[in-house]
Amino acid sequence: MELIMLIADIFGVIGMGFFLKAEVFQLKKILRTKLTDGISRTAYRDKLWAIVATMFCFGLTALWLSFVVLFAEGVIAFIILHLMKKYGKSKKAFLGELASW
Repeated sequence: MELIMLIADIFGVIGMGFFLKAEVFQLKKILRTKLTDGISRTAYRDKLWAIVATMFCFGLTALWLSFVVLFAEGVIAFIILHLMKKYGKSKKAFLGELASW
């Protein structure tokens, strides 16, 4: 049974590693361009809830490697949400752009 859990954990790490890679690239792009256009804040909030729920699942089933990778992804998703709030356009900036047309 432990071998099956280890194999499941390894495949979980591989799968979530790709998601983590995508999050890191997204974060690097935001930090480089200071733009968050085209990124849905609602989608990232939902993603953060999914990460928390899945972390509980991995914690309860003792899939610790997967838990650690998912925790790292959660931290990056939280940072991205913070940067979206920081760099996102406010209504005043949007109205200012409309007035300049």
